[in-house]
Amino acid sequence: MNGYIYGFCACLLSSLLWPALFAPWTWPILIMVFVISRKTSGFFCGMLLGALWISYCFYSLFNQHEPAMTQHGEFTGQIVSLVHQERDWISFDVKVIDPQFRLFPRFYRLNWREPLPLALGQVWRFNAKMKGITSLLNEGGFNQQKYWLSQHLVARGKVTEASLLNKSQSLRQGLQERLSPILMSLDGGDILQALLLGDKKGITPARWQDLRRTGAGHLVAISGLHVSVVFAAVLLLSLRLLVLGYPCESLRNWVVAMGIALVVVLCYGYIAGFAIATQRAVLMLLLLVGLSLLRQFSSPWERLIWALCAVLLFDPFAPLSAGFWLSFCALSIILLSVTLDKVSGNAQEKSHDATKQTVIHQEPASAQWASFGIIVKRVPWREKLDLWGDSLKHFAASLWRIQWRLALGLGILQLLLFGTAALHSIWLNLLFVPWFSFIVIPLALLSLILWLVCYLGYWLMLTLLAYGAAAVIGLSRFIDHEAHFFQPDFLHSLSLSPLLSLDGFVNTQVISAFARELSLSLGPKLFYVAELSLTPFLWILDASKHLPWAEFSLATFTLAQVILALIGGVLLLYQRCRLWQIMTMSLCLPLLFTGLMALSSQLGFNRLQDEGVTETDWQLHVLDVGQGSAIVVQQGKYGLIYDTGAAYGLDFSYAKRVILPFLIARGISEPEYLVLSHDDNDHMGGAKVLMAAFPSMNVISDIARFADETCRQAPFSWRALTLELMSAATEPKDNNASCVIRIGNHHGRALLTGDIEALREFKLLQQGVPMAAEVLLAPHHGSNTSSTAAFLQAVSPYSVIFSAGFANQYGFPKPQVLARYQSQGIERYSTGELGQISVDFSPSSIRIRGYRTERAPFWYNQVFRFGSSQKPE
Repeated sequence: MNGYIYGFCACLLSSLLWPALFAPWTWPILIMVFVISRKTSGFFCGMLLGALWISYCFYSLFNQHEPAMTQHGEFTGQIVSLVHQERDWISFDVKVIDPQFRLFPRFYRLNWREPLPLALGQVWRFNAKMKGITSLLNEGGFNQQKYWLSQHLVARGKVTEASLLNKSQSLRQGLQERLSPILMSLDGGDILQALLLGDKKGITPARWQDLRRTGAGHLVAISGLHVSVVFAAVLLLSLRLLVLGYPCESLRNWVVAMGIALVVVLCYGYIAGFAIATQRAVLMLLLLVGLSLLRQFSSPWERLIWALCAVLLFDPFAPLSAGFWLSFCALSIILLSVTLDKVSGNAQEKSHDATKQTVIHQEPASAQWASFGIIVKRVPWREKLDLWGDSLKHFAASLWRIQWRLALGLGILQLLLFGTAALHSIWLNLLFVPWFSFIVIPLALLSLILWLVCYLGYWLMLTLLAYGAAAVIGLSRFIDHEAHFFQPDFLHSLSLSPLLSLDGFVNTQVISAFARELSLSLGPKLFYVAELSLTPFLWILDASKHLPWAEFSLATFTLAQVILALIGGVLLLYQRCRLWQIMTMSLCLPLLFTGLMALSSQLGFNRLQDEGVTETDWQLHVLDVGQGSAIVVQQGKYGLIYDTGAAYGLDFSYAKRVILPFLIARGISEPEYLVLSHDDNDHMGGAKVLMAAFPSMNVISDIARFADETCRQAPFSWRALTLELMSAATEPKDNNASCVIRIGNHHGRALLTGDIEALREFKLLQQGVPMAAEVLLAPHHGSNTSSTAAFLQAVSPYSVIFSAGFANQYGFPKPQVLARYQSQGIERYSTGELGQISVDFSPSSIRIRGYRTERAPFWYNQVFRFGSSQKPE
């Protein structure tokens, strides 16, 4: 049986590296192979089951409904989560109510501008403009498409019309509506709301930045830590009470305490919204408790594998989530630490036993003193004090060993998953994790329980009194005193009259309003201690802004070198042969060489490195920024940025979300030029972000408020490349005023055109400027107003790249434009289809690679279509 489990888990974990899943026509073949080999290799059969399971789950979600749903879809859905809300629009998730049976329900993420009042649990009939979950894909950037898939979201859309079918409110929604105003009135209310309700909408971007900087983001996301703390606290408390009240020698109290703890954990998970991470934590806990109650003989590692198998069976897309890897790696590190401590403790125990045997053969000190007539009395309290001191030292030492291993291991994992790590997370989490486990979480839950008791008790008391008063009035009617007792003046003279309507019936809305007012006035006082426990945590978060080297980022190639060095270091610990030790040490050489080069650059010995740039190849990266433009030209660690993509609102910009992470991932530490083609948001929206990040960067543009230099200048050399600028600042139309650049060397050239249209293309031809280039960035994203036949003949490119969003509302690139390029035999690429597009210029060839097809050709990075959206120009 273990072979099946190991194979099943290994298959689903390795699915992250698969280029595609097994299509439905291959499933009978997989089943046939499984039947044939079921008695020969359990591990192989487990892998077959894993491949069949994840393929079936994927196609049950994505393959069946794509042809049926049109561009405008009409469906019934239940609101399961309110994601984000601004003044005039809201983003929320719905579970599609499908009349057909589906093993996995479908979830859609919808946006609604100027919505009607929404609440969790409501059922609506939606008419929405739908599209797939395909999102931006760039090197170093956040893979939102992978995240959506891990959350079982299969489509997104914009609501155009909706009608409410069922307005029943869930218990959790009612609790959240009453508790959120109380929590958000406190200084640390956003953290408490995340801990108790699983609602992180109240956490500001600045607070999230502080949490990432300190590596404490996992503390506010309800996961295995919180579920384990709640389970352990309730288990110990209930077991203690049962032992005091109903002592017995059997396992009855232990089983009852476990049952009580599981019920409380399930209630906590429900209040927290049962997010995917919470579901995994509860499922793991249920399985571990079940195996413990069955008293099945198994090691902790085997139980962890069983829990892993259960999670993967329940959610085969779990490995797509970073939280999955963080939680299981944390458990593995804890188990490894406990195992190592146990081995060390056994060795120390043997040594202690040997010492004890030696002491037994010696004459006791008390007997020696007795020979002189002195009697030595033993002091019991001192022995207990020493015992408590030894236990405390042992606990502190064990906690320290577990904590530094957790911080180091999870820091490395975070570096591998996100490319960044918080350097101060080791010592900060050494403070935060015990503080949250033993202080903050218990106090927050205790405050919640007290608030619930007060709120429900007051509501119940008012309800009983109101029904009592209603009974008195009903009785007065029965005994025919209605004329006296039921006069309005008599009713208003009763102190309970607000709880009753004029006809003498109970007014439940008024009772709820009274209970709510009491909770609003009493709630902050009940949560005062919990808020006070967060004060040190919030103080350290605020102080983290001034910590040096708070965040550590690595380029992709440096990250690969770190992985090789880690593998070499682990193998070196287990090798005894001198030859194998030398071979494993060689894995550390790439990282050592990179470190020496970085050190020499910092010390000023970088002349050879700078000169070496003139001999290296260069790359052109067209980033996927939706319906916009952002291009990075790379020469080693030096870069030139052409356009920045769009920016929206106060916080969002593609420069922050895409360009900056890309520069870190590619190791471009010194971008020297920023060229802004023209004054459109989709081309220069992120200029301020980049200028703030790199103050010494030179800005070239005809936009006066940004420019250090204009586009009206002669060709000049930038390291190994030549830049030819073609300005048209006098053009009356903004698109035609785009700054056109031809950049390259003898390896090849690229023409970057901005949003120029047919008139500007004609003027460039009249001016006779050299425009021939092997690679062309399509003018105006592939609009019908650009890419004239004469212009294409003058440029004569081998390839054209369209910087256009997937299924964008304008329908770029237009079919007529694509046909024009095809008629001239020009290869066509689009960022909406391929994600980031990178062009490598070398003496031997020009190679073009798409992120989806070559850089990260995994099944979860494919294009998930849901119809195309087009709008006339």
